[in-house]
Amino acid sequence: MLDLQKQEKTLRDKLKYYDEVIKDRPPGYGRFKRNISIPRIRRALQKIADGTYGYCEGEDCEKRIPDERLQSIPAALLCLECQQAFEENQ
Repeated sequence: MLDLQKQEKTLRDKLKYYDEVIKDRPPGYGRFKRNISIPRIRRALQKIADGTYGYCEGEDCEKRIPDERLQSIPAALLCLECQQAFEENQ
């Protein structure tokens, strides 16, 4: 079973890390983290707070994201199927 407190700590630690290193990295790194990674982490933290963490945000999906995926990618907002579909459409 997924430990939400551990997930929350991991996400908060990652935010803190990004805040510390963004200024020392190339501009593209900072842009990517500010525009993609950080908002995704904040969204995952909000989902933990409102009790919806671990459910896919894919259009008409709402499947449970497997714990293994969330443990390896704590800020995952899509199940694997929806993530693959998203990447194919990019």
